[in-house]
Amino acid sequence: MLLTNCSASQPHDLVLVTLDTTRADALGAYGRTPSPSPTVDELAREGARVDEVMTVTPLTVPAHAALLTGVYPDRTHVRDNMSFRLADTWTTLAESLRSHGYSTGAFVSAAVLSPAFGLDQGFDRYSCVTVSPTNALGIPRRSASAVVDDALGWLKSVPPEVPVFTWVHIYDAHRPYDPSADALRLFPDDPYLASINGADREVGRLLDGFQAAGRNPVVVVVGDHGEGRGDHGEETHGWFAYRSTMRVPLVIAGPGVAPGIVIDGPQSVVDVMPTVLDLLGLAGVEGVDGVSFADALRSGRPLAREPVYGESFTSRLEFGFSELRVIENAKGRYILAPSPEYYRWRVDPGELVNDAAQLDAVGEALRKALLARTSADAAGSTPSQVDPNLMPALAALGYTASAGQQEPGEPLPDPKDSPGLPEVYDAMMIRARSVPPAEGIPEIEGFLDEYPRVVPARMLLARAYFLTGRFSDGLTALQPILTGNAQAQELEIRLLMANGRNTEAVAVARVASDTWPHWAGPYAAMAAAKRVRKDCAGALQEVAKGVSIDPDDGELLLVRGACGGPGAEADLRRVLVLDPGDQEVRLLLGTRLAKSGRVQEAIPLLKEQATLTPLAPIALSTLGVALYDSGAIRDAIAPLSKCVDEDVGAEPPLVLADALLQTGGDLSDAMRLLDLAERRDPSENQVLAVRARVLKAMGRIADAQAVAKTYQQRTSGARAGGERVSK
Repeated sequence: MLLTNCSASQPHDLVLVTLDTTRADALGAYGRTPSPSPTVDELAREGARVDEVMTVTPLTVPAHAALLTGVYPDRTHVRDNMSFRLADTWTTLAESLRSHGYSTGAFVSAAVLSPAFGLDQGFDRYSCVTVSPTNALGIPRRSASAVVDDALGWLKSVPPEVPVFTWVHIYDAHRPYDPSADALRLFPDDPYLASINGADREVGRLLDGFQAAGRNPVVVVVGDHGEGRGDHGEETHGWFAYRSTMRVPLVIAGPGVAPGIVIDGPQSVVDVMPTVLDLLGLAGVEGVDGVSFADALRSGRPLAREPVYGESFTSRLEFGFSELRVIENAKGRYILAPSPEYYRWRVDPGELVNDAAQLDAVGEALRKALLARTSADAAGSTPSQVDPNLMPALAALGYTASAGQQEPGEPLPDPKDSPGLPEVYDAMMIRARSVPPAEGIPEIEGFLDEYPRVVPARMLLARAYFLTGRFSDGLTALQPILTGNAQAQELEIRLLMANGRNTEAVAVARVASDTWPHWAGPYAAMAAAKRVRKDCAGALQEVAKGVSIDPDDGELLLVRGACGGPGAEADLRRVLVLDPGDQEVRLLLGTRLAKSGRVQEAIPLLKEQATLTPLAPIALSTLGVALYDSGAIRDAIAPLSKCVDEDVGAEPPLVLADALLQTGGDLSDAMRLLDLAERRDPSENQVLAVRARVLKAMGRIADAQAVAKTYQQRTSGARAGGERVSK
C-alpha cells in the first residue's frame, strides 16, 4: 500500500474514500485498541490525521453534499436523506477537477446516494446500487469488495496519462452489519468493529490497485458521520448531534503531505474540498464555507479556524420533533434545542455535563453566533437557494416551515424527550426486514399505530404491501406522504400499475419526472410495470427515457436485459455489479447463457439463484435443465426433483423423467412425471418419445410400439425439433 513517487509534471490523482457510519474513535489512528483499521492507521503515519473533525449532519446525503461542495447544509438546503437534491448551481469537487482535465468516477455502496440527489454532478462515471422492488424491504447496498472491484475495473479503462479522481463510498459499517468470517474472528463480540475491519482491508486493496497501475494519488479517507453505540441513549445516528455521531475520522496522505502530521482541529468536512484542490495546486472554488488547511499538511504548523457548524433535521422531517443545530470551536460545543446544551468538550469529551445554565464567555459567544446563523438561515431560505423543482417536496416534508420560517424556540418536542424512539424504529425495521414481507407487515403496522408521523415507517409499510400484492392498501399507506415525496411517488407508480390503474400511473409518472427532471425513478417504475405485463416494447420505450438521465440505473438495465435485444447480456452483467442483491438477475442471465449453449457459464449463476427466493423454483428448473444439457445428468436430478411439482412448465418433468430413465431410476416415477408434463403441455411431442423408451425399459413392448407410432404420426412430414432427451 506504500505510496510511491511519480513525475512532478504529472497531475496527481485523487482518491476519496468515504467510510459510512464510522466514528473517529473506532479507528486505531484515533486510539482504538486493538485496531480494526491497520490500512488507515498506516496512511495516518505516512501522512496526516486531523484529530477533531465535525461532519455537518449525521446523515449520508447531506454529509456528502457538504463534503463535495465545501458548503454547509443551511446554504445548500440538502438537510436529510429524503427528496433533497443538490442544486446544479453548486460546484462540486468532481466538476472542478473535470474542468482541469481529470477523469472522474464515483462508486457508491448504497441506494441512499442515488444520482437522483444530485451528487453525480461532475462525474464521468457514477456507479450506484439501484432501489429495486426485488430487494424486498432492505436497503439496496453493495459490499466494499464489490465497490472496489467496480472502481478498479474503471481505473483500467482510463489512459495512464489522464489524471483521475476516484470516489469510493463504503457502507459496510452501517446496520445491518454483515462482516466477513475473517473480520469476525478478530472482533467476535463487535460486528460494528468487524465491519470496519472489512472496510479497511478493501481500502488497502483499492490503494494497491492504484500502485499496481503506477499511480501516486493524494488519498483522503473520511467518515460521513458516526454511530451512537449507546452514547446518550442513541444506538444508531441521525437523532442527536453529539460528538458520537458528529465527530468523524479524516486522514490525508500522498504528494504534498508531510509524514506524521497531526492537526488538532476542530475542522469540518466542508474543509476537504478546498484543501485537496490546494494540495493539487488547482484554483479553489469561490463562495465555499470550507477553508484550506493544506499549509498545515505541508508544514505541521497550527491552523486557526472559525467555529464549525452542524445540524440534524431528521428529528423534524421524519419524526415531528425539533431540529438541532450545533456550533463548535476549540473549547466548547453549543447545541441549540428546546433545551439548549453546552459542553466543554476538551475536558468532557463524552458530553456528560451540560453547562448551558451557566455559560462561560466561550459558551455565550457560541450561543450568539449560532442564533445569528439560524436567523440568517430563516431570512435567506428562498427558492433561489434550493432547486426550485423541489419546493413542493420541501413543503410536504415540513422543510420550509423549519429551516425557512421557524424561529428558535418554536414549541416542538425536544428529541431528548424521546431518546429511544429511533432505536424503537430501528429495531422494528430490522425485525420487519429479517422475515418475508407478509410477516413483517404486523410489525410495521403496530409501530405506526403508536407513531403515525414517522415517514420512513410509512414508506416501509407501503413497500411491504406492494411486495405481498396488497396494492390498494399500499396506496392508502402512502397517502399522507405523497405530495412532493420522490420515493413515495415512485412507489405509487408501481402500486397503481399493479392495481391496473394505468392512466393514473402515467399521470403520476409525468408529474414526478417534471418535478425531478434529473431522476430516472419514474421511468424505471413504468418500465418494470410494463415488463410485468409482458409489454416489452412499451418497457423499452421507458428504458430509453430513463437511461438518457441515468445510464447506470440498475433497474432500467435489468428491464432492458430481460426484454432481450443487442447488449442484453452486458446489461445483465452490469446489474450484477451494481446490485448483487437483486433476486432476479442471476436467473435472467443464467437462462440467457443456457439457451445460447453456454451452459457451463450459466450453471454457477443458476446455482446461486437457486438459493434465493421467491424465484427458487424457476431457478431450480432452469439449473436442472442446464445440468442435463451439459451432460451432468445425475446432477440434474436433485434440482429438478425439488421444483418439479411447482408450476414450472412441462420441460422440467419431461427432462427429469428422461434423467431417471438414463440413470436407472424408478421407472414408475418417470411415468408419473411424463403424465404431469403431458397435462401441462399436451402438444409436447417429446413426451411421447420418452414415454416409448420408458415403456420399452419396463418390458411393455407393445405399448412402447404404439406410443412410438403415435409419435411418428405426429411428427411425420415435419421436423420434431427441440429434441434434447435421449434417443
